[in-house]
Amino acid sequence: MEIILKESEESYNPSSIESRLPMIKTWLAKYNEGKMFVLRDTLNEPYYDNLSETEKRQIKGLRSKLAENKMSLKEIELLVYGIPKDKNLSIDENKPRQRRFFEILYQLFMDSDTGPRLPTFLWVINRDKILSLLNFENH
Repeated sequence: MEIILKESEESYNPSSIESRLPMIKTWLAKYNEGKMFVLRDTLNEPYYDNLSETEKRQIKGLRSKLAENKMSLKEIELLVYGIPKDKNLSIDENKPRQRRFFEILYQLFMDSDTGPRLPTFLWVINRDKILSLLNFENH
């Protein structure tokens, strides 16, 4: 948790955060259950099989880059926004492409069209788990 806060460059009190985490978890479970995201245990093969070849290449490219080395939050952010980006299109024209890429990743990770802020999620979540959920080498 401390690493996330330092990287975010926000000021914080570590003891205050530690004391509040149990209360936050309880509140989420009781009042906001639908907002909790649960990571899949297995590959979402049926969803992956219905993706276009371009989308499959994007997923494989992301997995390859994430497997190379530990990345900073900024590097992951540049990566996930950059993979679906077409350099010949404007920012506004690229937004639907990026949104679609994020939707695909949320489906592969947690069977949802939306989720937590993707770059931060990829930065903090167990890297081996993410790599396993993107491992479609036999497809």
